[in-house]
Amino acid sequence: MKYSFHPSAKMELSEAAHYYETFRTGLGAEFAKEVYSTVRRITEFPEAWTPVPGCPTLAKAMSE
Repeated sequence: MKYSFHPSAKMELSEAAHYYETFRTGLGAEFAKEVYSTVRRITEFPEAWTPVPGCPTLAKAMSE
């Protein structure tokens, strides 16, 4: 399964990582790593996640 981020979502992820980085060096990278790890799990096991109501191509996941 392939995935892509909407350009606005990519920018929001980058801004969020920069924001977290202001609190502790490396925290922004940890945040981004968790986002990509969750996306990887969704793409590896697409049936394991709850679909977003009204948008069957989106799923929501809770990170471990």
